[in-house]
Amino acid sequence: SAGAPTQVTYDKDQEYNVAQIFQYAVDITYPAMSATSYLDGLPIAGGQQQPTDPGVFQLRANMEQMALDFDWHIINGTYNAATTAGTAFQMRGLVEAIDTNKINADSGYTDDVLSTKMVDDAMLALADTSKAPMVDLWAVCSAATKQKLSKLYGNTPFTAPGTIVGGQAIEVINTDFGQLKLMYEPQIPTSTNQLLILDMAQIAPVF
Repeated sequence: SAGAPTQVTYDKDQEYNVAQIFQYAVDITYPAMSATSYLDGLPIAGGQQQPTDPGVFQLRANMEQMALDFDWHIINGTYNAATTAGTAFQMRGLVEAIDTNKINADSGYTDDVLSTKMVDDAMLALADTSKAPMVDLWAVCSAATKQKLSKLYGNTPFTAPGTIVGGQAIEVINTDFGQLKLMYEPQIPTSTNQLLILDMAQIAPVF
């Protein structure tokens, strides 16, 4: 045909998030700062040694707590765009951000218990409904859900070649749409029994 093709315009969709600032204040007295290498009893049976520098210890403890809080908000954060100087920005966590391809255990599943069919349906939704790239799929879950997944698949999750991430050997499950890596995430409440299937190739944190 000599005619021009029909014009097509694709609409863009955008979700918003904010960069949440984590700021902590360390409270330590001058007498405590001067008490370096102070002993108050001796650790036994592998107990933790007394800190030689209380100031460094307090800074390290606050940094560890900051990492835990940051991790919690990545998963469970509730979006809040501050409109005043007295209101803090809060990031939108993954649980709140995911609004498509949700599999509800209360709808059409036996006993409302995690099953291989739920996992299969979630993977099918990604492939068939969303046409997702599914480049680097991860199943992120609580400790209890991680154990259920191992039992569902007959304790067959295995460590495949090339699945060393951060120095850790990552277990995987083979699915119809490639390997699904398993990750225990302590910040997912066990009471919710949530299982997040994420494509890490599409997730880009902002620091």
